[in-house]
Amino acid sequence: MIQFDALPANPAFGFTLDSPRVAHLTQTRFIRASGPDARSFLQGQVTCDTLKINASQSVRGALCNLKGRVIADFLALQIGDDILLQVQASVAEKVLGVLKKYAVFSKLVLSIETDITAYGLLIPPSDTQDILARFGVTSAPASKGEAATGNGSTLFKSHAIAEGIEVFEAWSTEAPLEALSDIEEITAENWAELEYRSGIVHIADTTSEEYTPALLNYDINGIVDFKKGCYTGQEIVARMFYRSTPKKRLFGLVADNALKGSAEYKEATAQEPEKALASAGRTLLALLPVEANTQKYALLGGSPLELIEFTYE
Repeated sequence: MIQFDALPANPAFGFTLDSPRVAHLTQTRFIRASGPDARSFLQGQVTCDTLKINASQSVRGALCNLKGRVIADFLALQIGDDILLQVQASVAEKVLGVLKKYAVFSKLVLSIETDITAYGLLIPPSDTQDILARFGVTSAPASKGEAATGNGSTLFKSHAIAEGIEVFEAWSTEAPLEALSDIEEITAENWAELEYRSGIVHIADTTSEEYTPALLNYDINGIVDFKKGCYTGQEIVARMFYRSTPKKRLFGLVADNALKGSAEYKEATAQEPEKALASAGRTLLALLPVEANTQKYALLGGSPLELIEFTYE
């Protein structure tokens, strides 16, 4: 059982972990882009630079609508000659439909990939080499998103962080993945809380096309590449970044005990509560005024919440 400890001053957080743990990331699905125009087509549609996506480096990005609002976020990696986009399962069909609408004059095939399963791995440093060896990987990926391939799977350093713990993802065509069959499982909610405390928010069907990249911190955490050139919604996203100052940003709020149901919170002097953007375990994500670190927040019932002000490398 993972025990989440008191929050330190940075987005990383500690928990006790005496052996490796694995989460089956069933909340995600994959979209495959294959064909000679796959990379160039995606370059004109998404916020990240697709030229940086390769077999040894995953890249986070987003798909926006014409108004610059986020349809979905994704994690992209090259597998063979194709590019795979990992999205939240609830928006996979929508993303596929949007991309296909613009792909009619391009030489590529877009499809939902059903043969790949995603796993999240939490590994004490002393066990890292053993776990990597099970994948046929001899050298651990060192930086966020760096990937290595072996034994029919791709293993890469997660963009989520946990102090003193190695955090990886594995994408595999083997289900269940034999290399992880003896490792104790944690829940997808445990993994989601880890991502939330790392300042990572994913777009699902209930939040698709509701928020701008700036509100979600996508403009400062690397999801938007402002040097890559044009893509759908780019003009509005760039104008907001260069010519305006966000009044709200994504923050984390942590409760003393596990949250139940749809979490609601309020600022100490506010009359009406607000609904969390997302929540898992003791952690919720909220869109708060940029000066939120000067305010006090609590759950609807009055229990105090500790603020996380995210910083990104």
